Amino acid sequence: MEVLMSLNCLLLLFCYGAFAQMPRSLIKFTQNGYEDLLVAIHPEIAENPKIISEIQAMFKNGSSYLHKATRQRAYFRNVTILIPETWKDSPSYLPVTKETFDIADLRIDKANPVWDHNPYTKQPGQCAEPGHYIHLTPEFITDDNVERDYNWGNAGRVLVHEFAHLRYGVFDEYGVEGDDSLPLFYLDSRGRPRPTGCSTTVRGYPLHKTSFKRCGRDRKTGLPDENCRFFPDLERNRAKASVMFLQFIDSVDSFCESSARSFYQRHNPLAPNMQNKMCDGQGTWDVIKKHADFTTKNNQEAPNADTTPSFKLIRRKRQTVNFEGMKRELEGRRIVLTLDLSASMFKNNRIFQLSQAVGNFLREVVPIGVELGIVAFSDNTTIWENMTYIDSAAIKEVIVKNLPTVYNIEQNTAIGKGLLESLALLEKDNQSPSGALIILVTDGEENVKPWVEVVLKTEKLQSASVTVHTLGISSAASKELELIASETGGKAFYFSEGHQSSSMVSILNTLTEDIQPYNGTTLSEIKSESIQLQPGGIHSGTVEVDQLAADGFEILLMYLTNEGYSPRGSIEFNVTNSQGVVIDSKHAKFKEDPDLGTIKIKGGGSVAKGTWKYRVRHTGYLNQTIHINFLTRKPKKSNDNVQVKTWASDPIVSDPQTKPAIIYAEVTKGKAPVVNAVVMATIETPKNMQQLLLKDNGVGADNQKEDGIYSAYFTNMKGDGRYGIKIQVQSNGLTKYRTGGGIGSFPRFPNLTKPIVYHVLPRFQRSTPGRAMRIVNALSSGGDWFAPSRVTDLRLTVYNYKDGTITLQWTAPGNDFDYGLAIRYEIYIATNWTDFSNNKTNIVTKASLITGTLNPSVSGSTETIVIRVANKGQGVVYFLGIRTYDSTNWSKMSNLVSVSMEDLQQPEDGMTSGEIGAIVGGILGGLLIICITGIAVCHQLTKSKRQVTKVEEFSHSQTKPPPPYYAGPQDSPSVSA
Repeated sequence: MEVLMSLNCLLLLFCYGAFAQMPRSLIKFTQNGYEDLLVAIHPEIAENPKIISEIQAMFKNGSSYLHKATRQRAYFRNVTILIPETWKDSPSYLPVTKETFDIADLRIDKANPVWDHNPYTKQPGQCAEPGHYIHLTPEFITDDNVERDYNWGNAGRVLVHEFAHLRYGVFDEYGVEGDDSLPLFYLDSRGRPRPTGCSTTVRGYPLHKTSFKRCGRDRKTGLPDENCRFFPDLERNRAKASVMFLQFIDSVDSFCESSARSFYQRHNPLAPNMQNKMCDGQGTWDVIKKHADFTTKNNQEAPNADTTPSFKLIRRKRQTVNFEGMKRELEGRRIVLTLDLSASMFKNNRIFQLSQAVGNFLREVVPIGVELGIVAFSDNTTIWENMTYIDSAAIKEVIVKNLPTVYNIEQNTAIGKGLLESLALLEKDNQSPSGALIILVTDGEENVKPWVEVVLKTEKLQSASVTVHTLGISSAASKELELIASETGGKAFYFSEGHQSSSMVSILNTLTEDIQPYNGTTLSEIKSESIQLQPGGIHSGTVEVDQLAADGFEILLMYLTNEGYSPRGSIEFNVTNSQGVVIDSKHAKFKEDPDLGTIKIKGGGSVAKGTWKYRVRHTGYLNQTIHINFLTRKPKKSNDNVQVKTWASDPIVSDPQTKPAIIYAEVTKGKAPVVNAVVMATIETPKNMQQLLLKDNGVGADNQKEDGIYSAYFTNMKGDGRYGIKIQVQSNGLTKYRTGGGIGSFPRFPNLTKPIVYHVLPRFQRSTPGRAMRIVNALSSGGDWFAPSRVTDLRLTVYNYKDGTITLQWTAPGNDFDYGLAIRYEIYIATNWTDFSNNKTNIVTKASLITGTLNPSVSGSTETIVIRVANKGQGVVYFLGIRTYDSTNWSKMSNLVSVSMEDLQQPEDGMTSGEIGAIVGGILGGLLIICITGIAVCHQLTKSKRQVTKVEEFSHSQTKPPPPYYAGPQDSPSVSA
């Protein structure tokens, strides 16, 4: 079984390169048209036919707009709408195949506590990496009391804005309120305040966000004050870009491009926005045109394309199966366990641990009302358990008692045969395999035809709409497992057998989300521990059970029972709850299965809250590995528990130097992000265990701070092979969950965004096990392969005209991306921002450094320096950037900061000319204020006449505005050759 199959290296590398981590989307792009885009309505959304008609209208409008924005190269050809089972069935609804809410591209769900009704796309990745999904609320879709068109513009345009996030991996081009690294305004090449956006030709007005008066200037930075907002002119704009800035402006129908001939479309690299931060100053169209959708000759301009999309409405039709002579409806997915029983499963008690994990899976994860079968394979395949309808716990126990506990003497591993046999079992008696789940477990490399590669190429599994999750046991498990999971929309897991490895039981417990129905339950892991005890050994510990986890608190201990490891009664286990009550083998809540080697304690309830103590003693004959899981079981519906999810940027990392692995962990309370938690990844490499601290600080690998998604680059590779990931989360005194502050698609009026509020969380801990990634072409140890991360949050905190000084802050990168300690910084300064691209900048010397140091602090620290500049006064503008050195490699240039050294301080004998101008401007702007006030009154009197008419009212009120912010071609970057 462990004989390695000879592989064609070039083919292997091609396969690895082709299956980078992607959201499990079903979208296809063929001859300019997007097909099978999935829209799903959450089961908790009340039935409303208007939702369907408005979705269709939104896509019809959005399709023509997308066609124009992509320069006639893309549109929505067909869209699938998944109707929830909580809605009434209709003869017009087609059956579901593989579609679920969890893989939908666009999800109609309740308002998110951060974003409220603002449309947004979950997008934790890097530049050009696709987002996870678009979220719209039913209120937004139906325009129910949210004044959709008035606040966000045409819904089809909003859809295209969000689709660009989802498909192309581009980012917003506006500033973010309250984020100093993404300010709402910046100083242009002449030192004039400009709204953060693209292009620079958008006309509009900087006004106080509530009074609509002219804005003041912050004398520390020269920027408009914190209450200043940009209100675009809705009627007289000629700007063509950008869709990722203000898509609701009628004239905007393009993405910004660096080399655009028209300055109305030209990218603005100076704007301190997410697009420039994440994509190193590239325009949105610069990124989009390099996407695979547009690099093929098959998708050239299609000016005469019919962009009207077609729609397919689907709803899950419950399959019926024969059980004891009666037709039974299935409640959930059909499941086949595909298990390796070859001779190598004898090693390390693998076969027993597999049965132990499957037994717990059947008892605790598989719901009543599904159909399940088991296929075993070695040289050949055996149907261990025919498809059986699970109608009771008693049926589960029958299957558990029949689980394999012995291995075959056959040495080979027929993974391809096992998969095909599983598919045949699902198709037996003319049943459809569509939507079924195969769980493949193996410990070896395949060496019997048909090869997995051939099975996948025939697309039998894919065309059958079957999902395959894989679990590899030991480092010798097939290299194809990640590929199988990726190709079928499944997940890949890894049990390394190390003493700190997540147990197979823990791994299978994570599948509750996929298997349990909407009204079922889900398991979250509070803590897991793997312990190796010698005969007579004792281990003690504690676990913190918070009030969110208390109701469904459970404990599961697993031990080996066969071949003399632990004779019955040789594992002594007891726990003491927070009330001092001892639960041991004599207690009613203590349930032991000596055949499977499990001890289960259900300790849920209000008394479960607090610190629990536990103690395990081993009195057997041989060394024993014991796994203890502390869990909480909650209803899937409206789950407000603290939960953790983890994934890697790529399941197969084939070019770790240019595209290194990133480890992600999302921590939420319900749907609200948890911030300031301590999130540690344990990485099981082929040679050792490593700890990696993940951060949610918006720098390095982490693209947005305080979104509850913690991340870090993983660079310390230990050779080619499979790497396991386990996440542990611990609260501290600063840990809270956040609501408010989400912008999403930029609204016309800033007061739509709810303020950020931080909520106290009780002390808690959580963990999640077992996701896997495979690294190919690992870089040799000892080399300095990685440069420090690019600084993306360089910012001006204050300038002092009198002293001629500038104070800068940024977050320290590491030696290798965001890990370790770099060697030194170099600060670059110029009086023209184009000097940075022309390599004509000056380096700030130590003589100009007033306070601070150019020696980097540890990664993640806040750096502050004060430098003195040579000149000051009206029209004196400086641009600054920073690079970091690690003894071998230089980072890329940071974002640039502009500083105007004009005197904004008030002189003793009167006001500044700026203040005088503000007063004059205030008088001239009086008419505007009156008009806006009048509109507000009119708006209250005509609430029934919402939508487009209100846009017109606001536009027509601006007939005599103060001079708008407008930058002509002289303020735009020059066109590149």
